[in-house]
Amino acid sequence: MAAMLFLILLFSAFRIKVPHVAVAGVSSAGPQTLNRLRNGTATVLADVKVRNPNAAAFRFGGGEATIYYGETVVGEAATPPGRAKARGTVHMSVAVEISGVKLSGVSRLTEDVKSGSLMMSCVTRIPGDVKIITKKHMVVKTICAVKYDYATGQLTAGHCSQYVIS
Repeated sequence: MAAMLFLILLFSAFRIKVPHVAVAGVSSAGPQTLNRLRNGTATVLADVKVRNPNAAAFRFGGGEATIYYGETVVGEAATPPGRAKARGTVHMSVAVEISGVKLSGVSRLTEDVKSGSLMMSCVTRIPGDVKIITKKHMVVKTICAVKYDYATGQLTAGHCSQYVIS
């Protein structure tokens, strides 16, 4: 009977699930917005959310957050290491520096400025471990859409797609 109970728990409650990583929000840090960005830099704050559905803690190391405009990397930052408790959520504020030189080097920038919005993507890559009975290492990669509205100066995070590299 005890062996049967152990097998049921092993295949249900103790099964290792993939943590969910998403960009919950994006905002400008400071008075400098992307409207005034020419050859300098602007700081964008990305609220990265890690939700752990497991019965054990998800310990993650330092990862990276990269902002792409088209196929060009326009900003990069390191994410801090941390720990998401069992069935808990952790929010991290990551400051990403956007390079005006790299942004202006993209050919479609003038058309996007005329249309009033700039579509970018934020790629977050976080490596970590979950240990219930055995230890499982995984790397969670998330790609989220980010829209910048020139009229209001607002940054909004959109739909996210998640991939697991183990």
